[in-house]
Amino acid sequence: MLIYLSVVLSIGAFAFSAFTFQKEKHIYFVNNGKLYDNFKLKIEYESQIKTIRSQRKNMIDSIELTLRQLELQNRNDEFKIAQGYYIEKVKKFEEEEEVLIQEYNQQIWKRLNQYAVDFSKEKGIDILLGASGDGNLLHADDQIDMTKELIAYANNRYAGK
Repeated sequence: MLIYLSVVLSIGAFAFSAFTFQKEKHIYFVNNGKLYDNFKLKIEYESQIKTIRSQRKNMIDSIELTLRQLELQNRNDEFKIAQGYYIEKVKKFEEEEEVLIQEYNQQIWKRLNQYAVDFSKEKGIDILLGASGDGNLLHADDQIDMTKELIAYANNRYAGK
């Protein structure tokens, strides 16, 4: 009886495994570049960075004007101090912008990755590949391209819809 029961359970386990592995897999891909470029949060962050750059450019331009005036007036000591300040500001602004861009990119990809997981679950997608044009995905039929759908989904989720 014990042998009979173990044979029946083994056959049942094998049948379940075979059924599970034969299930049709839903595999799609998205173009990571298009997804990133069309995500509203990225566009908002880009606008913020542009505004910050403009404000900082105005400040740097003002310092440059002061430098030219000091140089024309032969005020060498003050010119050297202002020049040091100018160099320090430019370097600080560049470093701060680099850090800000990295933070923004991390926030963008964190959201996009979560939205991709949620999207895949809602659509019954087993595998969602990210194509970035670096050779990881050499070819895929356009019928399995979910880029537009994921962009719309991510932007709606971001907008609270």
